Amino acid sequence: MATTGNNEKKKTDMTTAFNCKLMLLKCCIASIVLMQLGCERVASIKETATNFAADLIPTNAIEALDQQSWNQMKLGLKTVEGPEIKAALGFLVAPLIEAAVSKGTPAFEWDFHVVKSEDLNAFALPGGTIAVNSGLLQFSESGLEVIGILAHEVAHVAAKHGVKSMMLQTGVSAATSMIVGAFLGDFSGISDWAITGIAKLGLLKYSRDNEREADTLGAELLQKAGYPISGLTSFFVELDKQKNQKQLSGALVQKSLSLFSTHPMSTERAQILEKLALQQSTKTLNPEQIQKYNTLRKLVLQSIK
Repeated sequence: MATTGNNEKKKTDMTTAFNCKLMLLKCCIASIVLMQLGCERVASIKETATNFAADLIPTNAIEALDQQSWNQMKLGLKTVEGPEIKAALGFLVAPLIEAAVSKGTPAFEWDFHVVKSEDLNAFALPGGTIAVNSGLLQFSESGLEVIGILAHEVAHVAAKHGVKSMMLQTGVSAATSMIVGAFLGDFSGISDWAITGIAKLGLLKYSRDNEREADTLGAELLQKAGYPISGLTSFFVELDKQKNQKQLSGALVQKSLSLFSTHPMSTERAQILEKLALQQSTKTLNPEQIQKYNTLRKLVLQSIK
């Protein structure tokens, strides 16, 4: 009888929690609808409400969105696979994830991939799937730039920029579906927009505020993980300088365009990055990290010949 009573209480508690979240979500919907009025204040309310709603979405729902999105995206990508590549990449990212989790990031099922592409770019999906392009590995001989950009992508995941961007563009229907799916254990309802929404709605393109936050948080993660922050700062700043001065070769311009389109640079952001770079001008990777990166880079470059 006691067990039955406990089960009933648990069901009641879950129902109450579910109803509370739906009620909060309805408040968010009301705020977001105000966006139609088109004033700056309403836009600010919309962003605040969206951030609030995003924090209601359970980790397993975000992971379901992430996995369904990656399953669709990878159909149009050529990836560079192999156990040694996966192990080396995982080794390099692990300290960044540990640093992020220590700051309150959910314990996602992180997954890492190398995409065969000459573009100097990387991207992160909402639930911890991160992909780095082979062109970035080819460009970075020391590994500092790759690790810096990986920290930047981990920061996007930690700050839930992917979920917030999705909700800003699709409204709260996605959030409602994810919350309901989390309680019912059925995420089939998010499959349609997970499959089509990521690329078409530009989920991988973040606002400049998101980028500034990812820069700052990424630098914090690098420092906490014991990595130099110089790669994160120097890469973006130098590319931006050369782009503005038209000193990039034609080939490098084309390779860097995708990075600038998904990670928009501003003068203010470049100045912040330069200040961050001065904080750790001499730090470098340790011998084991250098060995792991060299192994990763060698295997990837061999596979794309």
